[in-house]
Amino acid sequence: LLMPLTKTWEATLAVRTDDYTGFGRTTNPKVSTRWKPSDQFLVRGSYNTGFRVPTFNQLYNGEQSAIFTGATLVDPQNCPTGRVDAARPGCESIRPDIISGGKLDLGPETAKMASLGFIWEPTANFSVGLDWWTIQREGTIQILTLTQLVDNYALLSNRFNRNAAGTLLSIDQRWVNAGETQTEGIEINLRGAFN
Repeated sequence: LLMPLTKTWEATLAVRTDDYTGFGRTTNPKVSTRWKPSDQFLVRGSYNTGFRVPTFNQLYNGEQSAIFTGATLVDPQNCPTGRVDAARPGCESIRPDIISGGKLDLGPETAKMASLGFIWEPTANFSVGLDWWTIQREGTIQILTLTQLVDNYALLSNRFNRNAAGTLLSIDQRWVNAGETQTEGIEINLRGAFN
């Protein structure tokens, strides 16, 4: 919906609804505005939300298990430093199974995006523009490295599978919804022409 609010100011409203089997329905709005007080100057801005479900492979790839063949892994429950140190009890190198593949209980990513900028065109042959933008994603779908899993053991202890005696048998390195990412930047545009 494009709405002229005044002779120099307009707003646009949009909405998108998606229905995903297994994830339900999501509705994401977008609001943008343009203000042009003169033929030479324009201010613009927008805000919208987004939603992304996991891919088929991220959900349904078969689970695989392989023995860790390196010598750099320790049991973070027994080794507070998280680094191999043969002189320190509990910090010996271990070789558990590493589980990879799809993960059925993976959730969607959500995002919030915004931008604000202007364009100044003093002549028909020259213009300058500046835009600030930001994107915040939550529940980002990613595979954490073994180092990240070990370093964040307190938060991710459910990824470390143990037997009744407490011995580490395997580490689940499949996809996970992990935290958020925040990205922002400034774009500068210069345009010039001559005969």
